[in-house]
Amino acid sequence: MKRWVVCLAMGAVCSAVAWVTGCATVSTSEPSRAEQANLRADALARYSEGLRREWKGEPAESFSNFLRAAELDPDNEEVHFRVAAGFLQQDRAPEAVDLLRKLARRRPQSEQAQLWLALACQAAGQPETALEAYDRARKISPKSSLS
Repeated sequence: MKRWVVCLAMGAVCSAVAWVTGCATVSTSEPSRAEQANLRADALARYSEGLRREWKGEPAESFSNFLRAAELDPDNEEVHFRVAAGFLQQDRAPEAVDLLRKLARRRPQSEQAQLWLALACQAAGQPETALEAYDRARKISPKSSLS
């Protein structure tokens, strides 16, 4: 117990000295390369587990793994499509559209993200929004089979 109190007191003294001398901690919103690698590895593991569960016919477990993978890797288009498909299967079309709309904003030059958004909008009964997304996809890739 005495050691814990001494460590706490030392921490307080160091903080006070840093404050008096004008030192500040640097907070970065970007994770380090190692943290990014760990996040991607965890996302890949979740995605793989989701595929395994999907193959075994366990949709709830599969969906939860895909959802976590999408949170860990927000730019992974494939996993976002699987999460959106899960939302649509659960009659949660607005959530599917919202998820894919965010992905399409983060990846504005991705024809695939625009196409998946269009499909989700169509499934959600939003034909005008679907047409806008199809049009964006066509502009991204004019030589696509959509044209």
